[in-house]
Amino acid sequence: METYSLGIGVFGSKIPSIVFKEKLTDEMDVLWMALGFCAACGLIAVFKLRKVNSESHLHGLPVKQKFAELTNAVTLLVSNRNILFSSWVRIINTLSLFGFAVIMPMMFTKELGFSTAQWLDIWAVFSVTTLISNVFWGIVGEKLGWIRVVRWFGCIGMALSTLIFYYMPQWYNTIAPAGGAEVGSAEYYMAWIPAILLGWFAAAFVPMTAVFTTLEPKMSGRSNFRVQPFCQPFQCACTENCRYTAAGLQL
Repeated sequence: METYSLGIGVFGSKIPSIVFKEKLTDEMDVLWMALGFCAACGLIAVFKLRKVNSESHLHGLPVKQKFAELTNAVTLLVSNRNILFSSWVRIINTLSLFGFAVIMPMMFTKELGFSTAQWLDIWAVFSVTTLISNVFWGIVGEKLGWIRVVRWFGCIGMALSTLIFYYMPQWYNTIAPAGGAEVGSAEYYMAWIPAILLGWFAAAFVPMTAVFTTLEPKMSGRSNFRVQPFCQPFQCACTENCRYTAAGLQL
């Protein structure tokens, strides 16, 4: 998960930010650049990871039994209600988090006057914060309990930081000119504050992995209980209404 966040969150934001700041290319060329990165990663996987040992007890199973294993994650939602409720929590967390990447660029660039490069830097700050705080919340979860961390710091903390991420830049925009041309403008660094808060509390959901494993230990290693793909079609597209929706979902 950390390498995923480092790639899509940090480098995926910082590289286009540098390109836009230097006016080297436009958005369409950045998409072509992304395709090149994907191709390079595919080649590395094909030629450098061929000899990686990936033996599993599932490899020798009949096709029918493989499909049975594949559907276990779905049937668990019926047979284990705790898994169902925990999945709701994770879905809600992911719904609002990934929705932010859709609605917030419009607010920052179109309403507040930030450049695309400035917004990408802010989102990179958010991603770096999640990487750092992942370790912190893992340690705190062992001390305070996983459910307490998810409930009080994940749900409540992320709900509050969601509202702060929207209202703090809006408030600052009323007392200072927003979107200065210089990267080091006061409003630009001010926007780091809610980004850091959101990243810090979003990582408080890290103990959910341990919660899932504890609720269904027999499935450990067979399913990651990943629910993000089910969330993305339902992401909001309206900034004005989604700030309340995202915060309310966490609560």
